[in-house]
Amino acid sequence: MILRYTTEQPFTLTLTLLPQNSETPADPDSSAVTVEITHVNGTEILASTSAARLAAGVYTIAVPPQSRPMRATVTWSYAVGGVAATTVQYLDIFQSHYIDLQTIRALDGINIPNGGQAYPTAMLVEKRDEAEALFEQACGMYWTPHYVREVLDGDPNYRIARQSATRDIIDYTPYKRLVLGSRYPRELLSVVFVDPNTGIVTPVVQPATTLTSTYTVGSATMNVTSTAGHNPPANSGDYTFPNAGPVKVAGILNPTQPVFETTLQYTGTTPTTLTGVTGGTSGTAGIGAAVTVPLSAYYVIYASGELEAQIGVSAFPRGIDNVVIEYMAGLNAMPSDLTLVLAKYIRYLVLNTNSRIPDRATYMQTEFGSFKIGQASAWAAPTGIADIDAVLIRHGTRVPSFS
Repeated sequence: MILRYTTEQPFTLTLTLLPQNSETPADPDSSAVTVEITHVNGTEILASTSAARLAAGVYTIAVPPQSRPMRATVTWSYAVGGVAATTVQYLDIFQSHYIDLQTIRALDGINIPNGGQAYPTAMLVEKRDEAEALFEQACGMYWTPHYVREVLDGDPNYRIARQSATRDIIDYTPYKRLVLGSRYPRELLSVVFVDPNTGIVTPVVQPATTLTSTYTVGSATMNVTSTAGHNPPANSGDYTFPNAGPVKVAGILNPTQPVFETTLQYTGTTPTTLTGVTGGTSGTAGIGAAVTVPLSAYYVIYASGELEAQIGVSAFPRGIDNVVIEYMAGLNAMPSDLTLVLAKYIRYLVLNTNSRIPDRATYMQTEFGSFKIGQASAWAAPTGIADIDAVLIRHGTRVPSFS
């Protein structure tokens, strides 16, 4: 299963080693276990380090809070009988849960000890994770920022043509807009193209070069390459070069490409000292300011769940599974009606652990009469509880989009 944690607090990962057909944990060779965490995009999150032995066959590692949502793999390495072995776990780290454990504990039936034994916290965590994951899948969206990595077709029609039994010839229409799998994307992180023939990966790199400028103390004039002088105010503050003319910023030398403005800071009653820039000094010497063109200058994402190439940017290359994108998606909070039915579904999952109703039963006879037991289905009724499914269906309706 996928382990769900948040960026709000540190957390602990645990590995329990069970020999084949055994319920008793056992240590590996030399009781030595190492663990490393790797982002799904290949970035190292935690370098290989020794895990702490908690008990026989049980090892843990403390993970500090993460600054950004992500998905990652956890690889535990050890040896058994001289043979190297690994166990892999999968992490989904997001901003926050939709409901806290105190609220779950206070729900009717859960706050009452069951046979003298209260429901353990570990069970509440397990059922909350199960319910949250089902709600996200049923609605096709998140209600708190999540990291998403998707592999898309640069030309959706190309896959149809390749799969056709008669190999139909479909005219190639360059696509500049692709539909994403998650609704409400909020931040584009990266775009990568993969050549379907060679496998060569070409990332869309955000260029960062130097803005060259000169400043003359006597006339209090700051000049930018190929532009007329700009006179900053006589007080400390920020001075922004206008987004106009053939200003060569961030290496954009082609006049058909967009031009971006940049800001330099200066101090003093007259701008004799510049701060926040790289290299150079005041006077007639060159002042270099590192400027990065945002990825949004090339691609933009819409709340409806689409990725679009900006005007002047080439269409996505034709191919299957050849466009890899990373982005953040999700709203800031779950609507109140969804929160209410989420709590109800978690309560059902917890209390159902004590149910004595056969799993295959569809009707139940009691002293009050006969009752039909709700049955879950893949999409129309994901929980099998009518008032919960009605809310999920309402929030799962996706806004129509065009590509």
